[in-house]
Amino acid sequence: MRVVLLCLALLAIAACDDDGSGSFTQSPEPGPAGGTGSGGGGGTGPSPAEGIWWGTLKEGGTTVYYAQCLITKTSRITCELADPSLMPFGAFVGTMNNGGMNFTGSAFTTAGGTFANSTEVSTATGAIGVLNVGHTLAADVTFGGHVYLLNQAIDSRYANPSSLATIGGVYQSFSFSGSAASLSIDANGQLFAQDQAGCVASGPVSVIDPTVNGYSVNVTISNCSSLNGNYAGLAMQEDNTHFSFTLFSTGTGRGIDALASK
Repeated sequence: MRVVLLCLALLAIAACDDDGSGSFTQSPEPGPAGGTGSGGGGGTGPSPAEGIWWGTLKEGGTTVYYAQCLITKTSRITCELADPSLMPFGAFVGTMNNGGMNFTGSAFTTAGGTFANSTEVSTATGAIGVLNVGHTLAADVTFGGHVYLLNQAIDSRYANPSSLATIGGVYQSFSFSGSAASLSIDANGQLFAQDQAGCVASGPVSVIDPTVNGYSVNVTISNCSSLNGNYAGLAMQEDNTHFSFTLFSTGTGRGIDALASK
């Protein structure tokens, strides 16, 4: 399964790649999740739901969003959202709790869109009710004033090993502020980006577990007016030439869902 976002989505600012379009490459829709899972006792250990997941968010049986989620063994979660036509719509960033079976965080829309309750930023919560570890999951997820059924299947790309050497280099197609930007990640994992307007983003990218596909990212944006702030989230290698990350700043109330292309 392969899901690739081809457009940066920054809250209230549209900033797309070369052709001005964005899309998911759609994978087969998963069937109902099987197996059973227990919520556990609220520890901070690894989430049994760790992995890269692909599937749908439905309301009343109708697909409202497609979702690609990354859940790490450090009990963090990000999900990229696309509308039914597979255009990037938003994301949410959070932490897992209750034994890695629930999550809380923040959801944000992109390109000036709004959630069903007309908000651009919302608290996001979720509870995994059915988990077939390493295969499928189902969860009730709430954001934007609505409750959705998240139904997902595991993505085999999570088994790809991670390293700073793998993601290091110069990325030619990227934006984080609405203007084209250069992006590089050096051998130590230091990310640096600067756009044509002078906005700067910098900070460390670190490997969470070298045996799987997932990275921790902390970026500071400066010289960029209202975007200035500290952003944190997760990243993954989409394929050999694409690196995507989803970040949120509690200080600015803004989020970044970006794809960088070599």
